[in-house]
Amino acid sequence: MPIPTLDELELALQSPRATGIFLVEVRPGSPAHGAGFAPGDIVTAIGGAATPDLTSFLKALQSAGKAPVVVNATRPDGSPFTATIPSAPIGVQGYAVRFATCAWRAEPDCPDSPDFSAFEKDASWWLRSSFGTERAGYERIHVKRRGDRVEFDHHTHIGGGQGAQKWTYRTHVLSTHRLDAILSTTAMEQITGTPAEGQEKTRLALGLDGSWRGESIDSKGAKKSIEERPSVAAALNTYSIPLLALTMPFRSGARRAFPEVRESSGQIRSRSRLECLGREEVAVNGKKIPAWCFAWRHWGEGANFERFWVSDHRCLVRIEWGPDYAGCWCEAVTEAEAGKGLPGHIRVE
Repeated sequence: MPIPTLDELELALQSPRATGIFLVEVRPGSPAHGAGFAPGDIVTAIGGAATPDLTSFLKALQSAGKAPVVVNATRPDGSPFTATIPSAPIGVQGYAVRFATCAWRAEPDCPDSPDFSAFEKDASWWLRSSFGTERAGYERIHVKRRGDRVEFDHHTHIGGGQGAQKWTYRTHVLSTHRLDAILSTTAMEQITGTPAEGQEKTRLALGLDGSWRGESIDSKGAKKSIEERPSVAAALNTYSIPLLALTMPFRSGARRAFPEVRESSGQIRSRSRLECLGREEVAVNGKKIPAWCFAWRHWGEGANFERFWVSDHRCLVRIEWGPDYAGCWCEAVTEAEAGKGLPGHIRVE
C-alpha cells in the first residue's frame, strides 16, 4: 500500500470517518506495519476498549502489555478493519479525531517576515521542569548564530520516583537550521539516555537531493546506516518547535504551518501549526509577567495542544506540554536556580 502524502492525509482529516486515533505514521517493520496498518487508518479500539483520545489509547496499550492484542480500525474509505498485533509497543504515531469533525483546517500562513532578532547573538536559556507541583528536572538551550544558519543545543534531563520506581529521561539534541520561515532543519544529532544506563545516538544530515543520510548507534555500540527521502525537504526538528515561537509575529491570530521531521530517522512524521493566541500575564518563577502565547496544534488535536510563552524581548519564558504529557511544564530560571528542588538523582550538567 503506497504511503499517503501530507496533502492526502490532510484531505482525509477534513471529515474523519470515525472517532479514534488517526495514524500519521506506521513505522516500517513494526508490529502494526506487519498487521497491515497504514497512515490514514483510524484506531477505534484496542482489546475491546474504545480509544476516543490519546489518554485512552495509551491506557489500552499499557493494559495489553506484551500479549497479543486485537485492534479495531477504520480505513480511509470508511470500511472496518480488525487485526491482531502480536505485542506492544505497536509502532505508530497518531492524533485524536472525531467522526465528521474537521481536524485540520486549511488556513493561510501570516504574511509577516520572521523576526530573527533573538538569534543575533549567542544566547542560553535555562528552564526548570515540573509535573504539576513536583519539580522534575530542567532544560538547557544554547543558541549560536552562524551566518545564514543557527545552531541549537537542547539538553533535557528530568526524572522522578524513588527506589524501584525511580526513573530518568535524558536527551540531548544538536541541530542546525536555515534562517527561513520555519527554521528548516539541515542537520541533527540526538543522544538519548544517561551514560550510566547506556546511550543511543542518531546523526543525520540533509543532502542537496532532499535525502536524509546518517547513522544510528545503539547502547551497545552497534551502527546502522540511515537514508530517508522525505516528501517535503523543508521540515522542522520537533525539539526546536518552541524556538520557532521566538521568530513569530506578536499578533493574535498570526499562524504558520510546517511539517515535522522525526529525529530518529529524518522521516517526515506529520504537519503542525504554530498560532499566536495573544498577549497575557503568565506565571514565571513566582511572578506574573506579560508575554505572548503561542499554541502548537498537531494534526487532529484541538484543545489539547502545547503552549509556549515568549516575552516582549523575545525570550522563551514558559512551556506547558498538556495533559497527555502528565501536565508537564517549564519556566525560565537562572542557571543557579535550575538545580534547586530537583529529584535527588537529577544533577545539572
